[in-house]
Amino acid sequence: RQLMNRLGALLFYTGDYSAAYSQYQQALALAKSLHGETHASVATTLANIGTLHQREGRHVLARQHLEGARAMMEDLHGKNHVHTATCYANLGIFYSQIKQYAQAHRYCETALEIRRAKYGDSHSLVGVTLRDLGSVEAKLGRHKVAVDHLETAIQISRRQFGNKHEQVVRSLYFLATALHRAGRVSSARDRLTEALNLIDETTDPRGDLYPLIVQELGFCAHKSGRFTEAEKH
Repeated sequence: RQLMNRLGALLFYTGDYSAAYSQYQQALALAKSLHGETHASVATTLANIGTLHQREGRHVLARQHLEGARAMMEDLHGKNHVHTATCYANLGIFYSQIKQYAQAHRYCETALEIRRAKYGDSHSLVGVTLRDLGSVEAKLGRHKVAVDHLETAIQISRRQFGNKHEQVVRSLYFLATALHRAGRVSSARDRLTEALNLIDETTDPRGDLYPLIVQELGFCAHKSGRFTEAEKH
């Protein structure tokens, strides 16, 4: 079952969503046959399927699976368990994607509280959750809080993984978008340039982040009146 979930995750991250879905469905069927309808492994696989539906834009199915996983984990472990926090973090990302930012903020903030209580302030999962929460704060117009969260997320990721890591680059990108939203275009451009310089040396060279960074650089150039540069991006 765990192997099926891991293989499904690998296929998901390589973009083979059809094969990933097949692996997840097999893992779900096996988990249910071994443990019944209500078990942590069932909830975990439901969350994986929900994330896949989210990536492919099937938002109704994504919500159904992600909320189902959350409800199951709450019943099994309570609302303050780290496994439940993972469900909250997943839902924070989901609701942010569909622009329900109040819901996203609530889930990200709750996940952060649980993870800090369990792991302390310097754990990699705390950094990831701060990044996601900071992104939501920026979309809600809370620019100072957003930048503070994102800068802390970068510091944690650098301490945990070193400078040349996908998590550092991803957090730099989110920080840049927050700075851009706050009107700090020059600072945003600096962070994007830093991310672009690092990206070929990360664990995910020129993956999904590269086009996002280049696009955001174009937006910054346009905002600054550098229209020829914007067209190049």
